[in-house]
Amino acid sequence: MKHTLTQSMALLSVALLATMVLCAGAAAGTATSDFIVKATSNGGCQFSTTAFTLDFGAYSPLATTETTGSTDIKLTCTKDQAYSYYITGTREMTSGSAAGQVLTFQLYQDASYLQEIPTVKTDGFGGIGKGIGEENAITQTIYGVIAKNQDVKGGVTDWQAKLTAVLEY
Repeated sequence: MKHTLTQSMALLSVALLATMVLCAGAAAGTATSDFIVKATSNGGCQFSTTAFTLDFGAYSPLATTETTGSTDIKLTCTKDQAYSYYITGTREMTSGSAAGQVLTFQLYQDASYLQEIPTVKTDGFGGIGKGIGEENAITQTIYGVIAKNQDVKGGVTDWQAKLTAVLEY
């Protein structure tokens, strides 16, 4: 019995010591520190598609008026992001079946054909982004004009020019 009592007292002592150590750690106090979470939101813009097409339809060199057409480009920019756009490339269509000939045209940002779309970045030609999402998309109509009386071969169906729309922000 003495042996069992000694073992019981030893176990009780170990349990008591463990409780004291645990309680001492909990009662030691609490320290706090600020934990800061950070991020940087980058501004940006993008076109809604990777290709736009302006199709003038049929052009007659004998027409007494200019041939016109239009298409819309859509872009989205983050809120309050300044942007500018321009369309690079020569305003001349060529054809595989009319070698050496060109059909010239011009691009405008207004239906009155007064403000040409520049071929290089131009200050003041752009705007401010309204935010992301379809409801904030910016639509810009591009108007095109082929001048009348251009002396080109008739019956050509593949007049084409490949230009590049550039959006800078």
